[in-house]
Amino acid sequence: MLITVFGANGKTGRHVVEQALERGHQVYAVVRDPASLDLTHERLTVTVMRPPRLTNAPRTGAYRIAIDENVGQTIARADLATEMLRLLDDPATVRHTVGAGY
Repeated sequence: MLITVFGANGKTGRHVVEQALERGHQVYAVVRDPASLDLTHERLTVTVMRPPRLTNAPRTGAYRIAIDENVGQTIARADLATEMLRLLDDPATVRHTVGAGY
């Protein structure tokens, strides 16, 4: 099974990644800091999402993204969630850092 783990370098997320790999799953790990996920595995793919300051504003859909560079000063959590889900279908972002912001 293909599994995407958001916060894969967190206290629970890391366990999810390790156990999923042990069970034979293909894992896409989404993290803020790739250095904090010191796992390597043939079935593990890491994508880095580095949002700027997060706000609780409503979703606008009016944010920008950039591959391998930072964008903007803030982004609403709702817009960040939208972009994180969109990234699941974008092979161009695999093994890259994605910046999102206004």
